[in-house]
Amino acid sequence: MGQVITNYISNAIKHSGSGEAVEIEINCTEKDLAVGVTDHGIGKIPGIRQDSSSAITG
Repeated sequence: MGQVITNYISNAIKHSGSGEAVEIEINCTEKDLAVGVTDHGIGKIPGIRQDSSSAITG
């Protein structure tokens, strides 16, 4: 799970412009962990579905 989160954050940094913010939100309960990463890069390519918000369970 640590590697997945690291990759998620690394991709956000890589695809953001120089000096652009990358926002990381972490919510944790006894049973769940949710990690959200928001970058301000160019975005997804129109017409190609890229679901990066799907749940990862273990």
